[in-house]
Amino acid sequence: MSSITDGAELVFHVLGQPETLGLPYDLGRIPPKMQEVERKYTLHAINGHNDGGSLRFASKLDRLIEERRARIVKDVPFDGIDEYYIVKKSDNEQITLRYRAGSNRMPQLTMKFQFVQDDNEVRGEINLDVRGTEPDAVRAFLTAVSRFGGYKPQQFAVRQTGHFWVIKDPEVGTVEVVSYKVAGINPNNAVRSFAEIEAVKWDEVEKAIQALDTYEKGLGLTEDRCHKSIADLFGSGVT
Repeated sequence: MSSITDGAELVFHVLGQPETLGLPYDLGRIPPKMQEVERKYTLHAINGHNDGGSLRFASKLDRLIEERRARIVKDVPFDGIDEYYIVKKSDNEQITLRYRAGSNRMPQLTMKFQFVQDDNEVRGEINLDVRGTEPDAVRAFLTAVSRFGGYKPQQFAVRQTGHFWVIKDPEVGTVEVVSYKVAGINPNNAVRSFAEIEAVKWDEVEKAIQALDTYEKGLGLTEDRCHKSIADLFGSGVT
């Protein structure tokens, strides 16, 4: 086995780009794998029951997949806790930090930031695998990071239960569809149901948006678009 002796070679071996070492990452040029293109929709309760809207949505999705001759490649229920830390510098500048864990969800640390004010359709999303890391260490890290800089973070937690499907569509590519219920834990104890459509494995934003348009129309969701994030809807308290 050969050893690495040159400093530049060591940096390249670990980080891949030695010329950028010590310089800020250019967030304006992040690759598609660090962006999300998705839309959220409100699933309205039927006769006062939130689950009714979710069941009706699943039935519509089954019909659409059959009509489009698409194929489900992943079909997974989930149940877990999301803890949010919102750092807001101004009306136009904020980041969302989220710690996600659950009975069948990979522990994940996520940072989200928007490219366009008041629109969460296209956002930066950086996900880090924190399996094997103590939950207390993750929470301490988030608290420290979110409080440095003199900003008092908005902090809250929700429980999410639902189902997600990864669909291979012969026309628009790979699409992830999620149906889920959100129950606030602290400080907002509201309960609401949503659906999301996200384009995955895309190379051009325009093609990703075409996929969203196609499934939004096919599922009859155009009038139910929700432009607010979970952080906007449930983060009503400040610690």
